[in-house]
Amino acid sequence: DPNTFAQLPLQVATEREIVRYLGNQARRSLGAVEDDQLDLTWNIALRTFPHPAAVAPSIVGGIAPGFLFAATMFSFVLVASNVVHERELQLRQGMESMGMLLSSYWTSWILWEGLMNVVSSGIITATGYLLGFSLFVKNSQALLFVVFFTFQNAMLAFALLISVFTKTSQGATSLSFGIFIIGWIFQSTVLFGFPYQPQYKSDVLRVIFNLLPWNPFTKAITDLGAATMTLPSDGDGFGITWRRRFAYCVPPSSSGIETLPQSSSSHSMLVDSPMETTNVGTGASAGHYTVGGCYLSVGEAIVWMSVMFFVFAFLAAYLDQIVPNSYGTRRPFYYFLMPNYWCARRSRVCQTSSSCCGGGGGGGEEGGGGK
Repeated sequence: DPNTFAQLPLQVATEREIVRYLGNQARRSLGAVEDDQLDLTWNIALRTFPHPAAVAPSIVGGIAPGFLFAATMFSFVLVASNVVHERELQLRQGMESMGMLLSSYWTSWILWEGLMNVVSSGIITATGYLLGFSLFVKNSQALLFVVFFTFQNAMLAFALLISVFTKTSQGATSLSFGIFIIGWIFQSTVLFGFPYQPQYKSDVLRVIFNLLPWNPFTKAITDLGAATMTLPSDGDGFGITWRRRFAYCVPPSSSGIETLPQSSSSHSMLVDSPMETTNVGTGASAGHYTVGGCYLSVGEAIVWMSVMFFVFAFLAAYLDQIVPNSYGTRRPFYYFLMPNYWCARRSRVCQTSSSCCGGGGGGGEEGGGGK
């Protein structure tokens, strides 16, 4: 501590010599002999000046989202490239001609890559815990695992979606890296508190940001990092448990915080952030981490990323039918209302019964023949 190692001894020595000098002046005025070796007993006491509860900057909370985002984006790039590469090699068309249903095609991709996401999320969580990073040690490991898993699943579905609009695997790879760079830029914005701090009043803007999976992911990791900051009154950060994944984040309407000046980071610097000054004190007194004036808790981020997984997967399956393929064929936008879409091509009932597929044989199967 530079205060006790350098500043305080220098201050004590200066004050002692000033008193010695003034004492010798008084002795001279009284006709006494000056004593440069005057023995002065100098007792000091050090007390912390009263100040609002504050936290030190979280280095892990600041840099972890970028590195963890990069680690989880590898599968996104590979999935987008591989799906388009299958289409380039006509493998998918070959499987469709042998009777493969589109539901089976998309399900196989989601199940396999979902399993890989389980393994990847487990490795990231276990590695961080074994290395002793406070982000992984102090927070619930189950909560961290679910955050990584839901984010990777959302990006998996997003990769399937962008594969619909790309014709070559090289183009899919380039587009994926472009999205990675865009996500990195958005992360920098979220790390500075936009738009999740109370001074930003637009709920519509927050919803738009939540629709991009990397924004809820960054907010969740930032909150988890902030919860592990060292608290002066306790000597250790609290972390966020699975049970409190929603409760730690108190909205402005509930915490009484309506308008706050913008600080340099949503979870960063000391007393100059009123949000942190108020909330850390509340959390410390209650024995757990609490943030007032908070939008989008870790639990809500998990819900948003889970919803995005289903939304992107649905859009990928739907747009895959109505966007022209490499042969220029496509289905009408109302294709799912057509009877021949739901009747399997290989069904013998369709070939013999007049009541199936509108009274004729050989209707197209799910995912068969274009318009």
